[in-house]
Amino acid sequence: MGLTRRRFLQLLALGAAGTFSACAPAGAPVSPGTARPAREFSGKVVIYSSIFADGAEALKKGFEQTHPKVTVEFINPGGTEVILKRLDAERARPQADLMHSGFSLEYREAKKLGLIEPVDPREVMGDLPETLDLGGTKIPLKDKDNYFFVWGIQFGGIEVNTERLKALNLPRPESLQDLTKPVYKGHIIFMKPQNSSTAFTNVLYTYHVLGNDDAKFKEFWDKLNANIAFYTEKSATLYALIAKGEAAIGIAGSRAVYRDQQEGYPVDFIYPADGSAVLDNSMALVKGAPNRELAVEFMRWHLAREGQEAIAPILYTPVRPGIKMPRPEVTLEFALKNIPKVIVPDPEVADRKRDEILRMFDAYTQGRSR
Repeated sequence: MGLTRRRFLQLLALGAAGTFSACAPAGAPVSPGTARPAREFSGKVVIYSSIFADGAEALKKGFEQTHPKVTVEFINPGGTEVILKRLDAERARPQADLMHSGFSLEYREAKKLGLIEPVDPREVMGDLPETLDLGGTKIPLKDKDNYFFVWGIQFGGIEVNTERLKALNLPRPESLQDLTKPVYKGHIIFMKPQNSSTAFTNVLYTYHVLGNDDAKFKEFWDKLNANIAFYTEKSATLYALIAKGEAAIGIAGSRAVYRDQQEGYPVDFIYPADGSAVLDNSMALVKGAPNRELAVEFMRWHLAREGQEAIAPILYTPVRPGIKMPRPEVTLEFALKNIPKVIVPDPEVADRKRDEILRMFDAYTQGRSR
């Protein structure tokens, strides 16, 4: 039977559409500005993350709403340092697709150990810049070789339980140096840097505060260690103890403090007069990830408006501008106006000092951790 002119044109149009579809690269970048990706995904993505449970649940819910045929499994083995050990143990047969949360200094270690692999930034960053300008301080949003990407930030400083301070008649500490004063002996707790990337980064930034002077750094921590009642094995333990008033003071990250404050606990976060560290939260593709496509799509979504809005209610400061936040304290605008001095930890110094810092804290924390 012969074709009518109308049917011929219909078939021609269908053929052209199929040709253009076949020519489009399977991994073509999707702009993070789009509400939904151009293709449908299915399967399971496994994420090793040190993020708190509320953050994991928010990200899981948001991504699965965007991709109804995808299941997200978050596994928290117990801190970023523990994640590194687990990835190393599984390197011959990777079980995870993504390494998530924790700070970029730890991701440099993962890169050095060959546990993660690079991703084309066009696949995940879209229109995000490579650095974030915070009052003249440049915060890198990706590794120079594209091994990891920053999805949110918080700041390092001092957490206090205001009721406990009052009950103990303790002055409010305003700087890191204040914490070495004898009046605070036995009233401070800190996380083990051997387990926590938050703690390690906070230790490193005190080195910068002290002018990268080895002698001053050791003297400072010898004095502060003498004032510390004990060290916690996990970050969550530190925040819980201070929130409940079982400890008065801690060296901490801002996000969890504002979360506890929002839940009604009498806690406050102090930006030290001598400087606050930028604590960036990163993510990276595990080398040999079983589900690479899903992992890369999760990274793209996480940096897109949808993913950035998902972390806003749990008080992580997004790296994408224009995201509405529930509290002014966790906006970049607040940071610009209220933080006396912003310090970006130097990754080269971190590499050089890492083993020395961990050895120092092995001695400090022996028999003194909970």
